[in-house]
Formats: sequence, structure tokens, C-alpha cells
Amino acid sequence: MTVSLLLGELTAALALVAISGYVLTLQIERIGVRLHFTAGLLGSLVALGADSPELSSAIAALLSGHGEVSIGVVLGSNIFNVAGLLGISALLAKDGIAPNRHGLALNGVAALLITVMASLEVMSWVPAWLGFLLVLLVFVPYGVLISLQPSQLAAWPIPSAIRGFLRRAATGGAAEKRPKDGKAERQAPPAPEGGALLEFLAPIPTLVAVIAGSTLMVRRATTLGDRWHVPGAVLGALVLATLTGIPNLVASVSLARRGRGTAVVSEALNSNSLNLIFGLSLPAVFVAQGSPSNVALLALVTLLVTTVLALLLASRRSGLRWPSGLGLLASYLMFVVAVCVLVPRM
Repeated sequence: MTVSLLLGELTAALALVAISGYVLTLQIERIGVRLHFTAGLLGSLVALGADSPELSSAIAALLSGHGEVSIGVVLGSNIFNVAGLLGISALLAKDGIAPNRHGLALNGVAALLITVMASLEVMSWVPAWLGFLLVLLVFVPYGVLISLQPSQLAAWPIPSAIRGFLRRAATGGAAEKRPKDGKAERQAPPAPEGGALLEFLAPIPTLVAVIAGSTLMVRRATTLGDRWHVPGAVLGALVLATLTGIPNLVASVSLARRGRGTAVVSEALNSNSLNLIFGLSLPAVFVAQGSPSNVALLALVTLLVTTVLALLLASRRSGLRWPSGLGLLASYLMFVVAVCVLVPRM
């Protein structure tokens, strides 16, 4: 197969994945609204839909025997989500990104803990099954907390200070500014005329399209990588990670320009947690990923540092504005340069 044909199929697969991932996000959001999910739970499910290209690509690479590509996709996507996605959103949002501090603390602590637990698994410092168990010990309580309605939270026998913090973390986003025309923002597209059953079944063919497109994209990208002698970790961490992150980037910029700062940061952090859980930690229990490469180790360190940096910048009273956005983008460019310098020495 010629290079031009490989590139053509890669581009077509990318377009299919990007469009299907965006549609899947809208479909999941619509179902969540119909079922009256909390904002936190709905945000996590929407993040899962936006993550579908990244997760599908990582799993497809792992199942095809390209473990380095799989790890690179997950870690590279997460770095792009924190540094690139938040950085670009902060630059394009007119008034910057000012997330709810309580929600930022809850989402940030959970994301950091899950990143640390998954890192132990990648480094083979703990068995895969134990790493996945440690991740679940963080994710399950976090998932329960963001799923509770304020009335349910009030019934919990916990100190009032903690209850108040959790309530503000769940509802603080309501204080974000509305559009200038004063109209309430539409939370999800209108339900299809077919009713609830069609609405619940609609994501199935879309998910199939995402998986099929991601599988083709990984196969064509790895074929080109082999021809051009591109290491698998680099192919995953820089190329596929950026391409599969496009749907997330489009969604985040749209939210940022509408003043939904809490949703932007929450989507980035929850996307990273879901990537690590379903794209790295869980698959490692069933399929050996091998020893991490130097690129993967660099990506782990970069991910931890950029996550802490983004949380510190977002926690300021002014939130994330253009100087912070430039700083986050600079950290991502430093990662790209470091990878390019490191690869020839491998």
C-alpha cells in the first residue's frame, strides 16, 4: 500500500472518529439530562463520550500488540488535555476560565490520586490488579459523591462543613456567567421524536463508528510509523494523542467561550481520570503492556507536573487567563521538544 493511500485512509479514519466522538458526546449528554443526573455525573459521562476516540485508539493499539503506542496515547492525551486543551481554552475565552474552587478541589484531588495510582502500575511498582484496585478505591467514592443530589447529601451523617463543601462543589457552577443575551444556555440538544427507546439506543451505532475508525487509524498510523522508523511511544504520545484529542479540544473551547469555566476544567480532569482507568489501568490487568519506555517515563513526570501546575493556576482568584494559557502551552511544547531530543538517544 502506497504512502499516499495510507495517509488518505488515516485522514478519513480521523474524520470519522472526530465526528462520531462529538455526536456520541451529545447523545450521552441528552440521556443524562433525561435521567436527571447531577451536573458532576453528567460531566463525567460527557467526558467519557469525548474520550471515546482516545480510549478506543489506546485499546486497539494494545490488542494489536503495540503496547508502547497504547501507553503513549493515554499519557500523551492526558498531557494535551491539561496543558494544550486548558491553555488554548484560556487564550480563546474572552474573560478567561474561572472554575468553582470547591469543584476544582474535589476534581483535582481525585485526578491527582488516580494519576499517582496509575503511575505505580505503569512503573510496575505494584501488580496490575493491585494498581487497578487502588484506582478504584479513589474513583468509586468520587463517583458516588458527584452522583448525589443535594437532598441525598443532606441525609448523610457527615460533618456539616464537609457537607457544605460537597454541596458547593456540586452546585458552584451555577454561579458562572450566562450568555450576554440573558437566555438560559441549552444543556443538551432536543430529544429525537422516536422517544426514549431510540434515545437510549442511538449511542450504539455511534460507538461502533468510533471503535471502527480508531482501529483503522491505529493500524494505518503504526504502518506509517514502521515505514518511517518512528518509535511506538512517540507515535502514541505525540501523533495519535493529539489527533484523538481534537473532539475534546473543540468541546472545551466552546464551553470556555460561553463562560463555562468549571465545566472546562472538570472535563479535562475527568477525561484524564477516565483515560487512565479504562485506557491503561483496566486493560493492563488482562494484557501485559511491557516495561515503560523512556518516553513513557518522561510523559508520566510531565503529566504529574502539568496537572499540579494547572490546578495551582486555576485556583487563583483570576482563574486561567491568557498568561496562564501561554504557560500551560509552553509546558506542552517543552514536552514535545524533550521527546524529540530523547528519541534519537534511545
